[in-house]
Amino acid sequence: MLIFQRSLTHWISSALLAVTVLSVESLRAQSFAYVANAGSNTVAVVNPGDSSIAAQISVPSGPTALAETPDGNTIYVASSNMSNISLIDANSRSITATISLPAGALPTTMAVSPNGSLLYVVDQGINAITAVSTASNTIIATIPVGWHPTSLAFTPDSALAYVTNQFSNTLSFIDTAANAVVAEGPVGANPTAVAVSPDGQSVYIGCAGTGTVQVWGPPGLVATIGGFAYPKSIAFTPDGTRAYVVNANAFSVSVIATGANSVIGNIPVGLLPSSVAVSADGSTAYVPNLFGLSLSVISTATNSVAATVPRIGVYPVAVVAH
Repeated sequence: MLIFQRSLTHWISSALLAVTVLSVESLRAQSFAYVANAGSNTVAVVNPGDSSIAAQISVPSGPTALAETPDGNTIYVASSNMSNISLIDANSRSITATISLPAGALPTTMAVSPNGSLLYVVDQGINAITAVSTASNTIIATIPVGWHPTSLAFTPDSALAYVTNQFSNTLSFIDTAANAVVAEGPVGANPTAVAVSPDGQSVYIGCAGTGTVQVWGPPGLVATIGGFAYPKSIAFTPDGTRAYVVNANAFSVSVIATGANSVIGNIPVGLLPSSVAVSADGSTAYVPNLFGLSLSVISTATNSVAATVPRIGVYPVAVVAH
């Protein structure tokens, strides 16, 4: 792995200053949440309008991660027990294809690039990112990163991806054109989550070891926000004014006002919240509760739980807002 001998401040500053923000109008309505249930081998389709479960889609054993194409037509489901990825057609709600991962793969999180061309899969089994071409549904690269990668996020122009390496206490920078790491640098202890703001100018990193969220921008480290309890997942509202942070050990979600980089609310949710996704219109945040076997539906207008969908499945671990 190529590691440039430059500071993380330089690299994040340079990368964010170079980001071209793409303004793409969504062609689809935001109408459902998809939730992966690791223990019941299903993906639940939830209608947020009435908090009903519209469908339960059977998937291969141990679904641990979800990702969605920008057009909303395809949902990717990574199954850790089977070392594969299933493609669900969002219209028919059926599996249309399967991508085999290398034997021993342990997919934990994944994301589709904003331009829709790449699926990046975090594989803790080999400490690498598996790059998949969405056009051919084939693996095109294996990208070594740090020790125990936990989360990844693309810049809005799809040129870069950031990967948190929990046991290395580092952030890896991947050039998506080359599918290669071009830099790696230190961040806070035990980084577990990363998200890039919609304008591409800020990177938020959840650090479980210090109970903080670091905010990096063109000047470097802009702020360190405290008061979190194992920040496991971060999602921005589409306008970038707020970030929602899952506190796995506090059974809550913190709300950050990004203008001031301060916490403006803490929302109690269910037992062991595992991830968060915000709807395209910014009105709703969805939080699956791993041991609560439920989905918390948060109103972003009031920063409170508007509904709780019970019996969503066994061990709901990941969510995308479709």
